[in-house]
Amino acid sequence: MFDEVIAAAERAGAGGVPTRYDKATKSLSGVLDDEDVRHVLVTTKELTHTENSRTITIDAGPGHDVVAMATSRRVLVFVGGQENAGEPDVVIDLADVTGAEYRDSLLSSSVVVESQNQTIEFSPTDGAPDRFVSYVERLGSSWAALDAALDSVRDAMETFERRRTAGADTAAAAETVRSELERAREIPASEYEAPEDVMNAAIDGVAAEFEALQTDSRVQDVEDAIDAAAVTDDDEATCGHLRDACETLAATRSSVDDEDVHAALDGVEADLEERAEAFLADAATAREAARDADPLAAVDRFEEARHRFEAASSVADSVEAFDEANVAERARAVTVELYEALQTEAERLEEVADDGDGDEFERAKSALERAQALADHVPDADHDDLAEDIAQLEAAVERSQWEWGKT
Repeated sequence: MFDEVIAAAERAGAGGVPTRYDKATKSLSGVLDDEDVRHVLVTTKELTHTENSRTITIDAGPGHDVVAMATSRRVLVFVGGQENAGEPDVVIDLADVTGAEYRDSLLSSSVVVESQNQTIEFSPTDGAPDRFVSYVERLGSSWAALDAALDSVRDAMETFERRRTAGADTAAAAETVRSELERAREIPASEYEAPEDVMNAAIDGVAAEFEALQTDSRVQDVEDAIDAAAVTDDDEATCGHLRDACETLAATRSSVDDEDVHAALDGVEADLEERAEAFLADAATAREAARDADPLAAVDRFEEARHRFEAASSVADSVEAFDEANVAERARAVTVELYEALQTEAERLEEVADDGDGDEFERAKSALERAQALADHVPDADHDDLAEDIAQLEAAVERSQWEWGKT
């Protein structure tokens, strides 16, 4: 395999971007890690390698070469004549490079590449060392900047997750993550020899992690909203929670293509539909109970049913289960039933008023005033008759108050 490394070096010419040795680089597919060779230097001399303060001298031996390759991600050193020829003897990630230098004098020249814990130094006999060094230094800075930028993204993601776990607002934290991602995306474009596809893929990977984190957060928000809807006794609050759950669920489903996520969302959606249907079932139960109850109890149960159906109707555009149940029409129908129940209760109270202390007239009048408030939503309501009946009850109230000495 080392022959292919040499072939790649030869085809790289003067150390520029090697565009004419595809066959050779394909033979390095087991060595190259989603990267391509950009610059190559060859030496027939010794190479010194220092790692963790321990220095060794590498000599390829007679008839063999040492090849240094700068790829889109790493600096690789191959030593010919070794048992593992074809596998790199030295590997330095560009992101770890702290310095690169070409030392050229009348008597000698050498290339030095330093990282956090390694240093290589050798005298090239073929290639363009100045271009090699310039590339390693510039791309090392780009990769280091990108790693630092992605670390900032992950730090912001940790802040987002801490706030989410604590139940705090995450909007500002999410915006910070997005800003850090945008800053990271500027780095590949700032260096003309940067492997933009590879760098952007690294950024996309972290962005996908954040998307998954946001998806988890949104799913949790839906589950929390469903739980909140189950425990509150306030109909408007319940429907508000269900609306929020539906809107968050829809936004999450449209923004994620992952099948596993959609399967999880299906389960959450089933819970949401069950909670919405239970809310409507309670309203329907109250309505049915009202039809079999005495006039006073009927008013209370119809009022309960109407309140629930109207609350559901206010969010039906967002809650599919409510829309499919035609809650707006059911709210109108139960309003008519409540209107009729109030009139029936008023009639009952007026009939027994003569045997009471006069409070029945007041309660009958109150029932008709409640009916009057609903009259605009009742097709057959007669506003004039209602006003006349209320006026008669008002007179009856005044009369009874005088008779019982309440004035």
